[in-house]
Amino acid sequence: MAQPAPSSPSQSPPPSASSDDDHDDGGLPSLRWSEESGAGPSLVALPSNSNDLNFDDAEMVSRPMRELLQQRQSEVWDDDSAVTVCTRPGCGRVFGTLERRHHCRACGRIFCGACTEERIELPREFIQFPKPSRAQQASITSWIWRYLSPPTDKERVCQDCAFRYGDLQNRDVRCIIAVFEFVRFDLRDLHVLAQVCKTWSRAATICISALRQLQYRLPSQSFSAREAAMIWWNRAYFVGHNRWMVQLMRVTDWSRPDHVAELVALACPPTVPSSSPRVFRCSSVLCTRSCRENFQPMDVIQLLQVVPHPAIRAALVPSIRLAREPVLKALVPSLVRLIASDPLASSPVGDLVLDLAAESLTIASDAFWALKVAAAEAADDEPTASRFTRVLHALLVTLGSVHPDWAATLLDAERFEIACAAAASVKRYSSARSPLRLPLLSGTRRAYDALYKVGDDLRRDQAMVNVIAVMDSILRDAGFVFPVVKYRVVPTGRNRGYIEIVPNAETLEDIANKHKTSVTHYLLAHNKNRKGRDYLRDFALSTAVYTVMMYLMGVGDRHRGNVMLTHSAELFHIDYGFILGEEPFKLLPASWMRLTPGIRDAMMDEERKLFSKTCLDAYNVLRRFAPLFMTMLSLGTGTDLSACTEEIVLRFLPGVSDREAGALFLSRLHIGPGTITETLQYFFDDTMHNDEPNYFQSLVQNIAAIPTGVFSFFSSSSS
Repeated sequence: MAQPAPSSPSQSPPPSASSDDDHDDGGLPSLRWSEESGAGPSLVALPSNSNDLNFDDAEMVSRPMRELLQQRQSEVWDDDSAVTVCTRPGCGRVFGTLERRHHCRACGRIFCGACTEERIELPREFIQFPKPSRAQQASITSWIWRYLSPPTDKERVCQDCAFRYGDLQNRDVRCIIAVFEFVRFDLRDLHVLAQVCKTWSRAATICISALRQLQYRLPSQSFSAREAAMIWWNRAYFVGHNRWMVQLMRVTDWSRPDHVAELVALACPPTVPSSSPRVFRCSSVLCTRSCRENFQPMDVIQLLQVVPHPAIRAALVPSIRLAREPVLKALVPSLVRLIASDPLASSPVGDLVLDLAAESLTIASDAFWALKVAAAEAADDEPTASRFTRVLHALLVTLGSVHPDWAATLLDAERFEIACAAAASVKRYSSARSPLRLPLLSGTRRAYDALYKVGDDLRRDQAMVNVIAVMDSILRDAGFVFPVVKYRVVPTGRNRGYIEIVPNAETLEDIANKHKTSVTHYLLAHNKNRKGRDYLRDFALSTAVYTVMMYLMGVGDRHRGNVMLTHSAELFHIDYGFILGEEPFKLLPASWMRLTPGIRDAMMDEERKLFSKTCLDAYNVLRRFAPLFMTMLSLGTGTDLSACTEEIVLRFLPGVSDREAGALFLSRLHIGPGTITETLQYFFDDTMHNDEPNYFQSLVQNIAAIPTGVFSFFSSSSS
């Protein structure tokens, strides 16, 4: 079985070519998960009869056909709150009381009534069209339209979609598509059939377009039997294309020995070929520009959840080593959870955790506590608990032989931490959970303060801070260096743990209530010695990157007590109890990105422009890594994210080009004066969240603030 090993830079394959000028990464620089991009030999190879599949290494999808391929689109309708004018070029009608919004049923975009007068029958049996969100389906307007409109097979579409799907009103084309799928023609067959006539070319284009869209499926999304069959028919073409191989392994029927044997032959060749295993170009199989010949850490973390075969698991695990050290540290809790899926006889994931722990005390500590918590949670499942317990025992034995002082520190961790605390400096907060603030010493004798909380499940917080660390590493690999404040969270039990306190930082609530000042004056007071407006640049950059991170992960409950600001003008967020669109009191649509009035007022025009540009750049880089972030959240919190698929798709927009995704993102980015709804949301947040609540005083203060929000709303509308 082949084992991946780092190769020299000269052996690293260059980034693959795009099959489309408008692919999802939009020409951004390719991201590197190791020092050498794409380092290491591939874990996949063509079967021995691959020559039968190769036809002179020609592109299976010719240039004319690529131009006819269906445009990639989002899987959900655009949200109404994000669009204020008709999106058809040249129209620009402003929506209001008399001009209603209308969704095109084919592309999901929003148009005015005049631009959606066409009605056609959409071929839903062959093409997956965007669907309305749950909130849109539950609206009163949708309910009235659904039950009062006459039944018909024809649906409202925009003018472009009416032209695009007009020829599919012909039943002959649909019948040909059905025959193509029934016969199970693969990519090469469809390429040949497309040369017969225009009708067959159109049918082949629909089949190829439907296949291309499947590579963007997220881990929380399943495949239908038809979609799984389409991927399986073309399995031989996907060798050497990491994202296609991920989807191939996801649709494999692991209960069928013949399927498993064939996949093992593809994924675990007996020897590593000296030449590239990729026979077909990325343009032939319609890959994205981020396609690589080798499995990347993002792929492996996702596959280890679904692949049960021991040989393939053992071949996949070493590829995680390609990640940089900050990413490896952030992945430790997720790796520990994956030990539960390893065979009882051996644990390749557990062996990797042991190797990583021997290299870093931080990793050893995170692995120690993650294993203890996982073993305690799995107490009712003896086989799973024994897996964690066995690896925990092996961890202490390994550290005892390599780093005895580390092992002693971990075994005596709780007493060690409390003994290092200065009793006079211990502080108990008066909030609901009454957390303790403890001054501690790290294993390297570094002094720091930590918050010890009992009663809250800190696994969400740990998963989120690890995702933020990975996001920061990805942005740095892409050439963007932002001032991202990071801190550690270590759960030591199901409902207890430690949170590192960032020094020289205060919440926006304390800045307003205790210091009786604004964000602008607070920044100026602590940055008098800095040249020019450098501190405002750091403030805008840190605010932008955290805004994008919080938006992508759908973090809720963003009141002023959960946003902090350092003396050096770096903004960051804390307390991640509500994620993926959850809100304790939801008035604003889930897609809105909220900036408090104090943060908006602290930015000048130059900083606001920098803020918007930074948000757009960071968004288009990070949204391509949705599978990794979702897998880390699922493993870190122990929850199934399938119920959150709609929210994830709405935020990450998989399969949508950077140009279109960026435009929609900017339409949701509100940095102007506040609105009435926004003011009401702040009213609920600031009234109900207070460590030392004086509800009557808070109520009066927030009611007094409502007229200001109303005035800002009408002022912005009139301008």
